[in-house]
Amino acid sequence: MKNWALKKENLMALAQYHVNENSNKTKITRKILEEFAEITEPAESHKKKGKLLQVV
Repeated sequence: MKNWALKKENLMALAQYHVNENSNKTKITRKILEEFAEITEPAESHKKKGKLLQVV
C-alpha cells in the first residue's frame, strides 16, 4: 500500500506540473481517464449500488 501511495503522489505531482506548464487541464484529464479506465474495474460496492439503482 505504501508503494501505491508514493506512486500516486508522483503521478499527481507530474499531472500538476503538466497542467502548470501547459495551462490546459483538458488533455491531461482525458489521458488520465483513458489510462485508468483500461486498468481498473468497478469496486464491489459500486457494482452493488448499480444493481440497486436498476431496481429503483
